[in-house]
Amino acid sequence: FNFFTDEGLLPNYAFPEAGVVLRSIIYRKKETSGQGESPFETWVYEYERAASSAIAELAPANHFYAGGRKVQIDQIDMSLSKIETWRLCPSCSHAELQGEHEAQSTCPRCGDSSWADGGQKRQMLRMRQVFATTSDRDSRIGDDAEDREPTFYNKQMLVDVNAAHIRKAYRLDCEDLPFGFEFLSRASFREINFGEKGEQGQPLTVAGVNLPRQGFVICRLCGKVQHKPDKPEHAHTCTARSPESGKNFTDCVYLYREFTSEAIRILLPIATFAESDRKLHSFIAALHLGDRKSTRLNSSH
Repeated sequence: FNFFTDEGLLPNYAFPEAGVVLRSIIYRKKETSGQGESPFETWVYEYERAASSAIAELAPANHFYAGGRKVQIDQIDMSLSKIETWRLCPSCSHAELQGEHEAQSTCPRCGDSSWADGGQKRQMLRMRQVFATTSDRDSRIGDDAEDREPTFYNKQMLVDVNAAHIRKAYRLDCEDLPFGFEFLSRASFREINFGEKGEQGQPLTVAGVNLPRQGFVICRLCGKVQHKPDKPEHAHTCTARSPESGKNFTDCVYLYREFTSEAIRILLPIATFAESDRKLHSFIAALHLGDRKSTRLNSSH
């Protein structure tokens, strides 16, 4: 089923993208321990979240609340995910995994000559499993700590379309009102988490949006999240636990999720919608309402 979905032979709404698993490890020091035994007792809890919410909810350094506990994501499972090198177009939503295609001097989609710039080549990682290791005492939520601490991230959804996948297209025969739509047999949706919002980080232009994108710093070997440059953190079994282990850290890595689907692309008058998110979301709401009334189906499905 997943193969047919990925190839565009089946719609993907029945087979959603794989979720992300959080393994929350709670530890407490034993009062007494025998020879050769661990001085700690541990409890492991697993939670799974859809990739659409996990891209932020389970991002490094974020807090997760469940079962009366508050834990902080402090490690990415590098045995299930690997750091990849991607090239991101500054003008359109096209992105390519390094090595999948021959190097080109301009963007294959829009022809932007900045495509070949070294700054458009970035490290990214697709999350599949993360860890949160917390002491029993620190994880407990007291009656006076009900307010949750939200963390805000720079996220961007890139919709990449190959013209070869346009099956049908229609437009109004009117020069004064540009409106039309295309049926796409396959479109790639790639949402990227560029790190926490703020002024820190090197500015980077992606799909026409220029923002500081600080990314995340993790150990390349164990995936431990680095909070302070002068205090490296590693898992107990990490082979990079040495004072000279700075070279094992990523300078800046982004997180992403990706899926493919059939899609309908709609052309809207830029003069009407470009400067108004309110009008755009009103249009989206009208589409959902019309879909629900005409098909009597759940629009979110």
